[in-house]
Amino acid sequence: MAANILRLALSQLNVTVGDLDGNTAKIIAAIDEAREAGAGMVAFPELAITGYPPEDLLLKPAFLAENVARLRAIASHTRGIVAVVGFVAANDDIHNAAAVLADGRWVGTYHKRYLPNYGVFDEDRYFLPGRQAPVFRFGDVPIGITICEDIWYPVGPATLQALGGARLIVNINGSPYHRGKQATRETMLATRAMDNDLYLAYVNMVGGQDELVFDGGSLILDPNGRVIARVIIMLPWAVSLTMTAIVWRWALNGESGMLNSALRNLGIIDQNIQWLASATTIWSKRGSPMAGMATSSFPAK
Repeated sequence: MAANILRLALSQLNVTVGDLDGNTAKIIAAIDEAREAGAGMVAFPELAITGYPPEDLLLKPAFLAENVARLRAIASHTRGIVAVVGFVAANDDIHNAAAVLADGRWVGTYHKRYLPNYGVFDEDRYFLPGRQAPVFRFGDVPIGITICEDIWYPVGPATLQALGGARLIVNINGSPYHRGKQATRETMLATRAMDNDLYLAYVNMVGGQDELVFDGGSLILDPNGRVIARVIIMLPWAVSLTMTAIVWRWALNGESGMLNSALRNLGIIDQNIQWLASATTIWSKRGSPMAGMATSSFPAK
């Protein structure tokens, strides 16, 4: 077995705008499920605590304070796992943010840099854009976190994070459905993965909020732009399902020396780094045991 393995879970939740208690309960349950399934990290959609889009709820100081309080409560449930959770950061101003929670603590925050203000989006009215592109380290794996619109820009935060050493980008989303959008998304995500020579994890929410429908479509791409794992797109009538994908293993400096040498001679790996990818999709109804599993394994770049 390799010295360092990252197993990443994408939790494609159906959250409700304003339901802080209900959304928090779903997030905690998904953290527990991911931990039990052997994941070391679990990522949730954009603004998962508040629901998306929270709009004028963001003008209520009590709502902002309660959203942060729920985040701290969620952090206490992250013993033995890392969670990336969308929330509203409220200090001198407010940001659309992703918190990094680990071993019971809130250890880092990313602020969304590109705020859409077209069509159904009105984020620039409420949020201040972020200015940083931090790289977090999970064991020996450097990871960048971005939020939705950030990944659509050819030279954006993911580029800066890649230049800073990130090998995986986790992009959390509240991306509404329209006809043909999934194909457009996947083409764009493949381009970002290839341009930055890294793995890219995309997690989106499902369900409906007023006139918006969220279709999920969470997936992982490798540095060649290939989809190596995906969660089934959830149609509006299928929102009773909570989808969790255990989608990726990353092994560094593996102990399987003969395999390492063979792969290195073939040009598949170099510099004593071995990449192993394992795609496993697990799905279950809320509150029930896992209902099924499909697994495939292959060497990646």
